[in-house]
Amino acid sequence: MTCILGLEYGDRVYIGGDSQVTQGWDKGVAGGKVFRVQQRFVVGCSGPMRLQNLLQYVFEPPTQGTETNETYMVRHFADALRTLMKDNIAVTSENASEDSGGAFLIGYKGSLYEIGSDFSVIHFERGYDAIGAGGDFAMGALAIMLKTACTIEQGANPAETLLKTALDIAGMFSITVCPPYVVESI
Repeated sequence: MTCILGLEYGDRVYIGGDSQVTQGWDKGVAGGKVFRVQQRFVVGCSGPMRLQNLLQYVFEPPTQGTETNETYMVRHFADALRTLMKDNIAVTSENASEDSGGAFLIGYKGSLYEIGSDFSVIHFERGYDAIGAGGDFAMGALAIMLKTACTIEQGANPAETLLKTALDIAGMFSITVCPPYVVESI
């Protein structure tokens, strides 16, 4: 199971995630739910590991033209991702809708996007989002910290500290979330 949390902070996007993986009733720790794609995107994955494998090692994002970043993410990035998943048997079709079985947080050019299991693209104005079984816990923790202006140690990276603290709180309440927590930014 998973907890992936993203935050727009300044002109960067930070994405953090836990390291727990499950296979049936077996659980273990493995890194890699948060990673970069071509040094242009920071990505957090929730769902089957096959989705992460394809996105991390196979996906070739299309080049952006003159359209807005959000238009590019909807019309080109998500469509290319959908094609990759479909071509590699990671998409199921039921009642004329497609489902990848997972969700993604994507950081691109200072904005955080959620790509749902149906390949819909959402950019929340609040500037943060979370996915996975522990996502609601982490998002609630982050919302409290942002609203109350929590204290951050001198010299620490505020965005990274906020994400790791929220992930740690999510781990307190969800058996599906465990350290080590990984944070990447772009």
